[in-house]
Amino acid sequence: MITQNCDQHALLNKFHKPDPKLPADRQDKRTVVPIREADWATWLEGTLDQAQALIQLSPPEAFAHAPVDETVSASVLI
Repeated sequence: MITQNCDQHALLNKFHKPDPKLPADRQDKRTVVPIREADWATWLEGTLDQAQALIQLSPPEAFAHAPVDETVSASVLI
């Protein structure tokens, strides 16, 4: 599974519970990096540079991050 640091991502950096034992600069937040099906051949058969270019975070706009039912709410425990 390919993962990448997402500390600076506007949406993904909100999904990891902070570890109270670690200082803020040691809170490495990571996310899975999906490889689109159209890029599988490049990932498997391309050059190292081509494969590395595929490892990038999706922009926040690519995520559907709203409640399915806006009348329902939930608390997040941290």
